[in-house]
Amino acid sequence: MAEDYDTYADQYAKYRTSPMGVEQLKRWLPSISSNGTVLDLGCGSGRPLTTTLEENGFDVVGVDSSPRMIEISRSNLARGEFICTPVQKYSFPEIYFDAALCWGLMFLLNEADQEQLIFNTAKTLKPSGQFLFTSPAIACEWED
Repeated sequence: MAEDYDTYADQYAKYRTSPMGVEQLKRWLPSISSNGTVLDLGCGSGRPLTTTLEENGFDVVGVDSSPRMIEISRSNLARGEFICTPVQKYSFPEIYFDAALCWGLMFLLNEADQEQLIFNTAKTLKPSGQFLFTSPAIACEWED
């Protein structure tokens, strides 16, 4: 799957300039420890959500399966740590992050991987940590 994202990474980065999700993210930020560290699962090109986190004083660790997306993220952000691996294989450190973000990725995973990702994310959050993710309102299946 990472190969598919690499194929379209530049095109995705070019068109993912809309502020979709930024308003929701900004409403969520006050619930996170200020200047905390946020795990961005499926960070993609880093725009616009990861850059919004950075602009608001948060340190970011971005995880994405696409090497090209990670390259683009690094070029779009002034700082941050980026890890190239599928979220299903990421080594979640325990009790480390103030918050986690998973925008536009969860629905791509099968049910077992979704459950495991939620469990692993919960493990990595500090006691007051927050997890913001998107998912469809109605259960559905499709071929990606």
